[in-house]
Amino acid sequence: MQNNPIIREYKNSDKEVVLNLLRLNTPKYFSPDEEKDLIYYLENEIDYYFVLEINNQIVGASIFQMIKPLVK
Repeated sequence: MQNNPIIREYKNSDKEVVLNLLRLNTPKYFSPDEEKDLIYYLENEIDYYFVLEINNQIVGASIFQMIKPLVK
């Protein structure tokens, strides 16, 4: 069994798995209201969203977002 973690870009086919990860962590870490926000984001505003795979199974997901510095 290979345990090498792989971080890769999100694909539309990952949507249900990512939503299930959110559901598994609701309400302890996420509000139930956040699911509709995530769906909207994945369908309309996705920029840099990644998934973490271990043994070909998605076990995590995250956004990477560049923010402009507040100070010039």
